[in-house]
Amino acid sequence: MIKWTVETRKLSELKAYEKNPRRITEKGLNDLIKSLELFGLAEPIVINRDDTIIGGHARVQGLKRIHKGKALKIDVYVPDRLLDEKEVAELCIRLNKNVAGVFDFDMLANEFDPRDLVAFGFSEDELGLGGPDAVDDSGAPDESDESESDDGRIIKCPKCKHEFSVLEKKKKKK
Repeated sequence: MIKWTVETRKLSELKAYEKNPRRITEKGLNDLIKSLELFGLAEPIVINRDDTIIGGHARVQGLKRIHKGKALKIDVYVPDRLLDEKEVAELCIRLNKNVAGVFDFDMLANEFDPRDLVAFGFSEDELGLGGPDAVDDSGAPDESDESESDDGRIIKCPKCKHEFSVLEKKKKKK
């Protein structure tokens, strides 16, 4: 079994893994930058002994944008031996793919404000808040229930059936 230790590296020393199959979207990177600005680097970057990034390409890109060329040292996880190409390829994919769970949308609906969830990186469509013209993964129209109230729109999530009050500014009639 490989043993990992936390070491410090200059951000500028880290090299991207050329065969990283994960593509970073601008929205995803911007959401990640918000997290990095709020919480810092809460999860170290995973690198090989030769400073090639195995896991954390987006975090490295985000840190580079935030710090714009300033010298920055960060914590990284480093294996006790140089991993070969096959090990690097497998680990790179496993770090991105082997996520051991999915979101509990009922808990999200009951415990979090949907505006916060959107600010944290969820899309309105993921939360079932796309509105009456939204379509689900099958391409069918969203069958969420909507009705007007004095406080704003009431929307029922099609996934968990939780009702959200989405406050809207009312336009004054002239």
